[in-house]
Amino acid sequence: MDLLLHPLSAHSSLPMYKQLSDAIREAILCGRLKPGQPIPSLRELTDLAHVCRATALKAHEDLQNQGLIAADAGRRSIVTFNREGYLPDSSEAMDAGSERLSYTLSRLSETIFDFPDARMSTGVCGDSALLKIWKKLTLRQVETVWQVAGKTAGFETIENRARAVMQDYLSRARAVSAERRQMRFSVSNDFLLFLTARVLTNVAKRLQIVIGAGSPPAVTTAFQACGAEIIECPVDSLGLDVDAISNLVDPDDKDVLICIYVNPSHHYSNGVVMPIDRRHKLIATARSLGAVIFEDDIESEHRYAKNPLPSLQGMSAGVDVFYLSSINALMPPLIKVALLVVPQPFVFAFNTLSSDRDLSCLTLAVLSDLVEDGHLELHINIQRKARVLLKQKMIYAITKHMRSKAHVITQTAADRQVFSVDSNLPAARMLCLAEVCSLHLELNSDSFDVDRESKQFSISLHQMEEEFEEKFCAWSKLLSSEGLSCENPGGVT
Repeated sequence: MDLLLHPLSAHSSLPMYKQLSDAIREAILCGRLKPGQPIPSLRELTDLAHVCRATALKAHEDLQNQGLIAADAGRRSIVTFNREGYLPDSSEAMDAGSERLSYTLSRLSETIFDFPDARMSTGVCGDSALLKIWKKLTLRQVETVWQVAGKTAGFETIENRARAVMQDYLSRARAVSAERRQMRFSVSNDFLLFLTARVLTNVAKRLQIVIGAGSPPAVTTAFQACGAEIIECPVDSLGLDVDAISNLVDPDDKDVLICIYVNPSHHYSNGVVMPIDRRHKLIATARSLGAVIFEDDIESEHRYAKNPLPSLQGMSAGVDVFYLSSINALMPPLIKVALLVVPQPFVFAFNTLSSDRDLSCLTLAVLSDLVEDGHLELHINIQRKARVLLKQKMIYAITKHMRSKAHVITQTAADRQVFSVDSNLPAARMLCLAEVCSLHLELNSDSFDVDRESKQFSISLHQMEEEFEEKFCAWSKLLSSEGLSCENPGGVT
């Protein structure tokens, strides 16, 4: 039997081990390798494919992670994927399915993915390039997924591979420590948030959610809808005020389960990053209160010049932490993928309420390829560099037109820039004048008194794509016309 229908190519964008494992997977799914039949040994693969032993070994490991092969008692890898019942019995049905697939799904893919860049407004940070890669991987995976779609074992094979790939990625990139069964995929972060609220309210007589001032409304909505009591906690220049938590809850009430919601990598709305000392204090506080933590890591990968701090989940050492991954924020707007790591004690409760089937086999298969082939991490590096450039341009425009009245705060993460303006004008009036100039600002009123002379605002870096300097210049002139003087050179703090 000819295992490799096509020779491996050193010029392919795929690594050699991936080409080899894909060739063996194709042979298994198409029935050329039967269940229980041994696959070539490492030595045979090196001779057959003209690769080194390490490449053959990595291909074996990839197939094992996908659940397609396993080592028998004699330590020889055999095919474990059972083709019977998952693929059409006749070759005619297979050919008909392939013909239908080659036209209908390819045309559908073109319709879904070929949107003009102008409609996406994501070209500056490299989302258009990632979308094209996603399309290419989709077209590569679509026939394989078609063969197993709708079959329980087929979905589980693809799902297990996705969990293995994401387990390795989260461990490497965010120091997250989790078993595969703790991972939950979905199409939406909001759904996973609501599902967590449902689980926690089901397992406790009363649920109190401690949430930072200015956090996204979706968080409050999800927990309130499930009957939780919302407790607002102050946010200072280092993030969530951990010292205030003990004064806001009753640690002696045994009927109450306390959940602390936190965005350690990007606190809303001032964008500050919680330092490592504050993270340790938060974990210690949660342990003393018997509380769980919901870590929304939504902007962790969008740090500028350095890697993110380790996740609370990886630092927790026994504290139950729900970890909402940043994967959804890294994807272009058309791709919906969300991932939640559930603490061990709550896995069964999650399985009772919901399954992972709201995310398609195709999406999971393509996500696995995207991460495993290194496209996602390359995309993150491109985004970081693009945001550095946008941030520099924005800081230059702010200090140029506001002079000494503006103070740019550089220690902010992700896609927002924070700056303060010294003005006696009411904050509402300043925001109104900004809207006149089509400049969309947010007032950080959660941690700063709006009646003070210095008003602090945050602004999205994506506005740099829309003639930001001209709009900011027009806003500064309107402020000057109402009594704000901008004469001396400005500064950055």
